[in-house]
Amino acid sequence: MTQASAFELLASADTVAPDHDVATRMCQQEWGLPEQKQAWVVSSPPLGAKWTYARVNLSRHEAPTFLNILGLPFHPPARNERPSGYAFLPEIAAAQGLRPARNHATVVASRDLDSVAQRLHEAGVRFRYDPPDENLAIARIWVGFTEGMEDSYDPAADAGLRLEVIPYEAVQQPRTAMPPDETRTVPGTGIRIAARTLLMRNLDTRISTLESVFEWRPQSDHIAANGTRRVRFSFANPRSAIIELVDPARDSVESDFLEEWGEGPFSIRLEVPDVASVQDRLQSCDAPWMWLPPAGPGEHSRLLRHPEWELGTGFEFTPSE
Repeated sequence: MTQASAFELLASADTVAPDHDVATRMCQQEWGLPEQKQAWVVSSPPLGAKWTYARVNLSRHEAPTFLNILGLPFHPPARNERPSGYAFLPEIAAAQGLRPARNHATVVASRDLDSVAQRLHEAGVRFRYDPPDENLAIARIWVGFTEGMEDSYDPAADAGLRLEVIPYEAVQQPRTAMPPDETRTVPGTGIRIAARTLLMRNLDTRISTLESVFEWRPQSDHIAANGTRRVRFSFANPRSAIIELVDPARDSVESDFLEEWGEGPFSIRLEVPDVASVQDRLQSCDAPWMWLPPAGPGEHSRLLRHPEWELGTGFEFTPSE
């Protein structure tokens, strides 16, 4: 682990919705999510769940972070009827209540899961290690959970991020360098997922937790003129989406959401070639949207598609640099 980037990649920005197909169709109609290959779709009939490791851009060089659209039933089958590997996904979602933005985890990739487990053990942090099984061929570390209390999460373990750590090789990132002429030439509205934002208070405590447990230090820590504070955590892969912890100013759309729904996920920020065309699509679909100020110095204003239960997240759109 490096001092700046504790992990290689934000493997996916997740959204938990009641119906996978409805959420996927909304993304396709409202802002142009490309058609996805069937090989990227996973279903678990015994669990009643379905999800897609969706590509907003078909180039993994350009857009290494997936959009994981996860559909989970509101009334899942009994635990003894569920498949291994996914047994507690419904409880993870249900624990977040009826908030319009939910995730199953903040999924990060590491080149050395054993060292992550050792670090957590030495720090006395609660975690669960799931070995490979017949449904999932990879090991996973769930931070804040433990054996025997799989549906009980301790946010003090990882600053409320709900980290799931997976092996870097599982994301199948291309090994070769990206050809110069490949940049932004692939089909699809999205260029890449740029950030996963979470709304939180007490950011100093959260920074301290991530530094002490993972030696993961912020890439930037900025307070805007209106008082909104944004702390960004980056990854070793420079094209990875970042994690952005936001303590919003009062009387803002983000603050209103935080006050009503509590701390947790808010939006997934995408870089797109043409923000105006996304705005036109949202208007034609009668989707709720508004403009937000830039997230950081020298950046562009953000077009927000408001969080909604059927989508499981908000979406922000900014132009590519």
